[in-house]
Amino acid sequence: MITLGVDPGRYKTAYALIQGGAPNKILAVESVHNGEILQTLKKQLSLHRPGVALVERPFKNKKRIDKEDLAYLFNLASQIENWLSGRGIRVLALQASHPKAWIDEEAPLGWRQMLTGLRYPNERDIWHYLFNLKKQGGLEGYIPRNENQVDALGMALCAGEVGCAGRRAA
Repeated sequence: MITLGVDPGRYKTAYALIQGGAPNKILAVESVHNGEILQTLKKQLSLHRPGVALVERPFKNKKRIDKEDLAYLFNLASQIENWLSGRGIRVLALQASHPKAWIDEEAPLGWRQMLTGLRYPNERDIWHYLFNLKKQGGLEGYIPRNENQVDALGMALCAGEVGCAGRRAA
């Protein structure tokens, strides 16, 4: 199955497409200006048809971001989710990490937590996870250094496991 990960940003949105299998294959990874993201996804969807997509949801207490930018990111994520859903793609909308996930058994996990098993994972942890997966033969393709593209790859990989091995989703 082909999966899509989308990481909306203030100015650019990163996306990644992965073909699931043994090994998983990176089909595309790129960052594009927000005004071009839907057109770019339309082009990619004509080449690769994902069965599921994971679009990252910003969280309310995100550091270094004001309320206006946070509202913009929520709206952009919602716009992308609706656009993908309208094309028949199953969309998962998850936060990167959920702060209470390791304290409260009922709290949902964020996609980074599901993928890595770490309590407070960041972009570097995702890069190392992907690098080690590639080293072990579980991933083929170029792993970028761009943090947003790394997140998009991690999301596509997590979406391919549809809930990351059945763990609770945020």
